[in-house]
Amino acid sequence: MKKAIYGIMITGLLLVLGCDRPALPPEDKDFRADCRQAGFEWMAMRPMEQGVFTAEEACLGCMAGFDHICDKEKFKAMMDSKFSLLPAKNTR
Repeated sequence: MKKAIYGIMITGLLLVLGCDRPALPPEDKDFRADCRQAGFEWMAMRPMEQGVFTAEEACLGCMAGFDHICDKEKFKAMMDSKFSLLPAKNTR
């Protein structure tokens, strides 16, 4: 039992130490704010589209569903297309 607890603690420590958090460039602060405001998570991870990694190098970006989007313009285009599919509100 103690070995299992120690194993879990060591695994957790390795995960924490292994996480690389690159510094956020000032121009991406709006991108991070938009991501979080939309209800998504901001993180460092490899780019992903529909659950499939598309590059080997991790980047800072927005985890939106099964996509990890590292490009601000691509995120804006995704948000625009998402909201364009919603029915128009009745203005009466």
